[in-house]
Amino acid sequence: MFDAAIVFLWFLASTFLHEMGHFIVAKLVGCSAALAYVLFYTGATQVECTYSFQLILTALAGPLTAFLVGFYLWNAGSRLTKIMAMISWFIGFLPNALFFVPSTDFYVAVLNGLNPVVAFAIFYICMLFISRCLVDYWSPSEVPLLRRFYEILSKIFDRYPDEFLLSLYLTGIAISFASLVTILSQLPFFAAFILFGLGCYLFTKRALIDKIVGSIALLYSTALFCPVETSPIHTLVTQGLLNITSAWIIYAVYIALVVYIFKKYWLF
Repeated sequence: MFDAAIVFLWFLASTFLHEMGHFIVAKLVGCSAALAYVLFYTGATQVECTYSFQLILTALAGPLTAFLVGFYLWNAGSRLTKIMAMISWFIGFLPNALFFVPSTDFYVAVLNGLNPVVAFAIFYICMLFISRCLVDYWSPSEVPLLRRFYEILSKIFDRYPDEFLLSLYLTGIAISFASLVTILSQLPFFAAFILFGLGCYLFTKRALIDKIVGSIALLYSTALFCPVETSPIHTLVTQGLLNITSAWIIYAVYIALVVYIFKKYWLF
């Protein structure tokens, strides 16, 4: 229960750290900045800058803060900190680093003059580090799919092909699930169980790829259970079918269930 409570609070704290990254860098480069709001999964920082480079650095700071925090937590050693690291990576960093998706932080940076090639390079280097951490956590026998890719591409990539392929795979999966969450958030509450069921099923598999996809599915599904605006459970609250206290209790129980699944079937 203690771990579940920490993870529950971390979904909020990770958003706060993301926004503080924007806020601190904005101040350092001479912009006026103020935290507008911080909620579960979403937040906003109001920034007024004179030059485009200030806006670029400020926009990049949020996702990169989430990446660095996740990297530190992953190497902290415990199963709990690894769960917290994946929250930082897959919710705080990855969705906001897709420079070709409107309204993301990297998109704002490109809009203000950052070369898209540079944006992609920053994004991809971070993805390689994340992939390196994930690959290191398992022995080669735990990643059969990547081993098959290794055999096929060994003549092209003679060093770290696992990270190369996994980083591309993670990017595609993240985009797919982000789109799926957007669609499911407009559907009835039961649709949230689609991601939960998919995540649980994949967690029963032994391959690294399956567990990674399962983890992303479970982490993204938590957003559908959180009683904030646009979520299915919030719709039930606004319709009077569920009171807000019960909605938060359901969310807390769901977080506890997700933490249990992570610790039992993956981070052993």
